[in-house]
Amino acid sequence: MIIYVVKSGDSLYTISEKFGMTTGKITAVNGLGTHPYLVAGQALLIPSHITEQGNDHIILLPKETYHAPISVYAEAVLSTFSAENLVREAGGCLTGLAPIGFEVKADCNLVPVGDEEVISKIREENIVFLHIMCKDTSVLSDVLTDEDKQWALIQNILKFIMERGLRGLKIDSSITCFAPPVVVRFARNIMKVLQPLKIPVIAELEPVFWHGTYSLATIGNVVDMIIIKAYDLKHHPTPNALAPLDFSEEIISDAASMIPTHKLLLGLPVYGRCWQIPDGKHAAIISINAALAAAARNNAVVKFDNTLQSAYLNIPDQQTIWFEDIRSIYSKLQLIPKYKLRGVSLDLYEYDAPAMWKLLGGMFDIEKM
Repeated sequence: MIIYVVKSGDSLYTISEKFGMTTGKITAVNGLGTHPYLVAGQALLIPSHITEQGNDHIILLPKETYHAPISVYAEAVLSTFSAENLVREAGGCLTGLAPIGFEVKADCNLVPVGDEEVISKIREENIVFLHIMCKDTSVLSDVLTDEDKQWALIQNILKFIMERGLRGLKIDSSITCFAPPVVVRFARNIMKVLQPLKIPVIAELEPVFWHGTYSLATIGNVVDMIIIKAYDLKHHPTPNALAPLDFSEEIISDAASMIPTHKLLLGLPVYGRCWQIPDGKHAAIISINAALAAAARNNAVVKFDNTLQSAYLNIPDQQTIWFEDIRSIYSKLQLIPKYKLRGVSLDLYEYDAPAMWKLLGGMFDIEKM
C-alpha cells in the first residue's frame, strides 16, 4: 500500500492509471462517495504494490516490519446505523469499541449519552465496552471522595456490564482528571471486583494531570491498560495541530519509562478543529470529510506540516482548519512499534475515515478479545 498526495490537475482516472487500478477501488478504500471530489494536498490510501519511492507518495512498510499483534480500541457517540457501518467497514480491525458514553450521576447511577439501542445491535461482535464519564466536577468529587458512593457506583458498573453482556470497562479522562491518588484508589476498588471476573479495565489519562507523577506508574500497575491521550488537550488559544508528533512522542516516551509498555495504548484523534477568523479563539470540532469539503468549496489547498506531522488548510479571512489525515495518522502509528506499545485508541468524532481501517490492517495484525 501507499499514501498518495493529490496534485493540482489530478483526477481519479489519472491516479488510477498511474497506479494500475480501478477508480472504484480507490473510491471504496477512501470512502469518497458516489460523487467524489479531490483537493490538492489531500492524502489517499492506494492499495498498490508499487515498490519505487516517489516524491508524491509514501510506501508503507509491510506488517512483518512491526511487532504483532496490536490492540485497536475506538470510542464515539454513534447511532445504530453508524455503529453497524463502522463494525462492518472495520473488517475485523477492532479489538474493542465504546459506541456511546454513560454519565455518572449523583445517585451513582449511569445514564446513557446517546441511544443505548446501539449496544444491542453490535453486542454479538463481543467488542463493546462500557464507557463511563462524568462532566459534572461536583458530582465527580462527591462520588470519588466517598467510599460508600464509590462502591455503589462500582456495583452499578458491574450490573451494567453483566446485564448487557459487555466486554469490558473504559474510564474516561473526565473521571481520571480528578486528584490522581483518589483516582488510583477508585481504580484499585474497581479491579477488586472486575479482575476476578476477567473483565478488562482501561483508563484514559490526560498528560496535564499525570505527566511525570508517581501516580502514573501506580495506576499503570493497577488497571489492565492505559490510554495516553496525547492530543487535543482543551487549550486552543491559536490554530495548531491537535496531535503534534513531537509532543505525542514526548508523552509516550515518558509513560513508557514508568508503565509496562504492553499496557500502553496511544490515544489518537480522528477529526480536526476549525478556528474562525478573525476571532481565532473558538475551535469547533470538524470531521475529516467536512474539512476536505470546506477546502473543495473554497478552492483551498491542503498543506502538511512535516515537523508536526499534521494536515491543515487556510480559507482566507474565514477559517483555519487543522485535522488528522491518513498521513498524520500513519506517522503517529509508527510510535507503536518504536516503543512496543499495546496498540492504539481512536477518538472518532464522526465516522468518516474508512481508509484508516485499511491502513491499520495493512500495517498490523489486530488482536481479538
